[in-house]
Amino acid sequence: MNKKVFPILLAVFILCVSALSAHAVSYSKPKILPRSTWLDSSLSKLVNWLPMEDQYPSDWQKPEIIVIHHTAGNNNSIDSISKIKSIFRFHAVSRGWGDIGYNYLIDKQGNIYEGRIGGNGVRGAHVFVYPPNRDFSLCNEVFCRNYNYKSIGIAVLGNYSQKDTNTKTYKALASLVGWLGAANDFNPSGTISNLKIWNKGTEKFSSMYNGLRVVGHGDLGTTSCPGKISVSKVARDSSKYYLSFKDKYKTDLKKFAQNDKFIKKKFIKTKKYKDNSLVREINSPNVYLIQNNKKRRVLSAQVFEKNKFNWGNITIAKPGDLSAYENDKMILYPDNTLLKTVNSPRIYLTKHGIRHWITSASMFESLNYKWKNIIETSAQEVSHYVLGTLLGSSDNENAEDIVESEGSDNGKKLKDPKFVLKEPLIKIGIYELNNKKLETKQLNDQVVEILFYENRPAWKPVLNDNLFHGKVYKEQSWVINELKLEDYVKGVAEALNNDEPEHLRAMAVIARTYAYYYIEKQGKHANMPFYLKNTSGDQLYKGFGFESRAGNWVSAVNETKGEVLQFNNKTALPAYSSDTGGVSLPACKVWGRGEIKDFCAKDFSYLKGGVADPVNTLHEYKPSDCGKGGLHCVGLSAAGSRQMAKNGENYEQILTKYFPGVRIEQVYE
Repeated sequence: MNKKVFPILLAVFILCVSALSAHAVSYSKPKILPRSTWLDSSLSKLVNWLPMEDQYPSDWQKPEIIVIHHTAGNNNSIDSISKIKSIFRFHAVSRGWGDIGYNYLIDKQGNIYEGRIGGNGVRGAHVFVYPPNRDFSLCNEVFCRNYNYKSIGIAVLGNYSQKDTNTKTYKALASLVGWLGAANDFNPSGTISNLKIWNKGTEKFSSMYNGLRVVGHGDLGTTSCPGKISVSKVARDSSKYYLSFKDKYKTDLKKFAQNDKFIKKKFIKTKKYKDNSLVREINSPNVYLIQNNKKRRVLSAQVFEKNKFNWGNITIAKPGDLSAYENDKMILYPDNTLLKTVNSPRIYLTKHGIRHWITSASMFESLNYKWKNIIETSAQEVSHYVLGTLLGSSDNENAEDIVESEGSDNGKKLKDPKFVLKEPLIKIGIYELNNKKLETKQLNDQVVEILFYENRPAWKPVLNDNLFHGKVYKEQSWVINELKLEDYVKGVAEALNNDEPEHLRAMAVIARTYAYYYIEKQGKHANMPFYLKNTSGDQLYKGFGFESRAGNWVSAVNETKGEVLQFNNKTALPAYSSDTGGVSLPACKVWGRGEIKDFCAKDFSYLKGGVADPVNTLHEYKPSDCGKGGLHCVGLSAAGSRQMAKNGENYEQILTKYFPGVRIEQVYE
C-alpha cells in the first residue's frame, strides 16, 4: 500500500469511530421539577390564564425555536423557589399575564423547573418586539412580532449582564435544549428558514424569520438579555443530547412529552373519566369537573367547597390524561353568592358569570341579604366575572329589573343611597431600609414618627416630613406606612395649598381615585409589599407633616370624601400632568398597548386626548416639551384645571372635561 495513503485512511477511520462513539453515548433525559414544586395553593389562586385550543391562533403551536433569557435578578439568592414565586407574581399579577411567562427556568445548581402551564408547544409570554415608543400605529413586518407562538422560553435565574453563568447551568441548558429539540423534531444546533411569525399589527402569521434555532432574547428584540450567557455554546453543546435523544424517543413521544397538548394531536388518547367526575392530575393543584366530555377547572378550593363538591370524590389522574379533554367554562361560585375583595369595600352579587355591584347598605338589606354571608376573596377571583349592571342605581332600568326579580322594588325609589361600606387601607413604601433597624416613636393614638428619617422640603429645611398616620413597620427591606385611604390622600402633595378650591377638590378626587385603582389591583409595583411608593413617580406623599400645614387641601379632601372616578362601572386610572402645553395627548399614542395595560382599548377611552385648556391658561410648558422629564401630557392638565376653577367652573366640570365619559361616585362615606 502507498505509504502516503495509509495515514489518510487511518485518520478517516479514527474520525469515523470517534463520530460513531459520540453518537453512541446515551444520556438520561433531563429531570424537570413540576410546577407544584413552586406553585403552592396560595399562588395557584392567582393563575387566571389557561391556554385555549379552540381559537385563532391556537395557544398550542409546534415549537420551532428556543429563546434563552436571564431573569436579571439577585445572583446572591440561593432560594430558587422564592425567586420563581416572585417572578410568577410579577408576570401573573403585575403584568396581567395570568401565569409565569417562561416555559422553563433553571437555577445555578442546574435544577430545571416547569414554568408556564400547558406543556410542550404552549404559548409563552417572554418575547414581543415592540414598535418605537410602543406606538402601535407603527406596526409593520418587523415591529409587533409576537415570538411567543412557536417558541420555547427558557430563563436562567440570576443576572448575567457582567459575568457568565456556571458549568452546572450550562449542562442543564444543553440537556434541556437537546431534549426539547428531539421532542419537536429539530436539531437545536441548526437553522430554520421561512418560519412564519404572528404579527399583532396584521393579526396574522405574516412576519418571516430566518435564522438559528436557539437564540437569545436580544437576538429577537432590543435587549441585552441573556447577558454574558453564550447562546452559541448552548446550541453547540445541546447537539450531543439531541443525537442521543432523537432515536430513543422518536417512537415514544407520549412518554417523552410533559403535559403535552401538541403531542395529543399525534396520538389518540382515551377519555377514561365519566361525566361529573372530579379529577386532578398528580403533582397539579387544579381540580376539574368532567362534563359533556370536556373539562372545567374549579377556580379555587373555596369555590370547590361552595359548590358542595366532596374532596373524597376526587380521582387522581396520570400526567397527560386530561389533555384528551377540551377546556370548557371555568366553575365559579354558585349564583347568588355575595363576594367582596380583601382591599375593596364593594359587595357583588353573582349571577350567570356576571357580578352586580350592590351600591348601598340600604339596597343590600332591602334584598334581605345577610352581612355574615359575604365571602371575602381575591381580586383575581372576582375578575373572572364580567361586570354587570348596578343594584341600587335609580337611573338604570336594568338595575330595576334585577331588583324586581329579587322580590323588591326599593331600587326604583333609591335616589340618594348612603354608603356604609368600609373605607379601605393602603400600604405606602416610604423608603428602603435594607439591613438597618427601624426605629419609631408613637406620638399619640393617630401619629407615629420615624426616627432618623430625613425628608426635608427644600424651601424650608427646618421641617421634616417624618410623621405619619396609621402603622409604620418594616416588611422585606422596606419601611411601610399602612393607613386609611382618606388619611393617605390628605398627605399627598400634588397640589399647592393656595390653589383655587375647585382645583383642589378635583385633585383630591384624582389622588383618591389613583390610589383606589391600585388598591383594587393589589399594587402598582411587582413583588413589593406595598401598593404605591411615596415618590412623584406614583404620587408624592409627605404624610401628616404636609397635612398639618395644608388646611385648604385637607378641606378639599374632606369635602369629596369617598369620591372616585368611574368609567363603565370600573375605577378609572386618572392620569394627570402639571401642563399639556395646551391640548392633552392620547394615552394610546404615548403608552400604547402595553403588556400590563392596553391604553388603546375602549376601557381607557376617557384618556383619548384632544382636550384643550381654556384659552386664557398660563402655560409653563410648550407642546414640544411633552415626553420630556416625566411630562407625559395625558389626561388632566393641572394648569388648565386651575384656570377652569378661576373661571368659575366646579370640580365636577373640570373632571368630566378632562376625562370624558367618567362619573364621580362615592364608594364609601
